[in-house]
Amino acid sequence: MHRPALSLNLDVASNICQALLPGLSPTHWSTTIGPLAVVLSINAMKELYDDYFRHKSDKVVNASMVEAGAYTRPLLS
Repeated sequence: MHRPALSLNLDVASNICQALLPGLSPTHWSTTIGPLAVVLSINAMKELYDDYFRHKSDKVVNASMVEAGAYTRPLLS
């Protein structure tokens, strides 16, 4: 498992939550939300791009004909 990545994600998430609390943050909330929105938007576009081309590839594979053979059980000795 990727424990360092999980730990880093939890750290970033806690920093974001702290930054959104008016009493704890020295900056305006938009300086936290703005970059976060940009990063999440770029990630969403990348996922849409990947899903679209995966869908196209799956459509081609699913439309292809396959030859099905008869299944035989192996002989037990």
